[in-house]
Amino acid sequence: MMEKQQEERPRVEETERALTLTALVVRCKCCETEVKASINTGCQHNCISTACCRRLGLMPAPEGHPYEQTVGHRPGIGTMLSHTVEGLKLQLGRERTQCSARVVEDDVFELCLGLQTLLELKCCVDLSGRVLRLAGSGEELPFLDTQTESQYHHDNNKNTTM
Repeated sequence: MMEKQQEERPRVEETERALTLTALVVRCKCCETEVKASINTGCQHNCISTACCRRLGLMPAPEGHPYEQTVGHRPGIGTMLSHTVEGLKLQLGRERTQCSARVVEDDVFELCLGLQTLLELKCCVDLSGRVLRLAGSGEELPFLDTQTESQYHHDNNKNTTM
């Protein structure tokens, strides 16, 4: 009887833990800066928020126009967003790739990786293991607990008084 209870407890804890997974989010680097990337297999292309573009110093170009990464430009706020960022340098674990991302107004996710990039990196979503598995390197990137990490903010402007 006692053995059965001990066996069931890990299963209950595992089920509860799986139920608390509210989004598939991993840490990655974008333009050498750490960001949180949402995994979105329902969308073909990547998306990046205007706030993340500002933080990374990226200048989106209107769709159909190539773009070079430049620092110091802020996309217009409150404008119709049909802009794309090209040549976006991503690093997931040891895997590196360059891709594009559509710029969106999004207060929830900084960066959403679409199916095209996930296929290029040969990613496998392992929900029971709660990881994004990268076939090329064999690495496993754990999904973040978005409930405990509800706000992810970098202050790159370190103001200090001397």
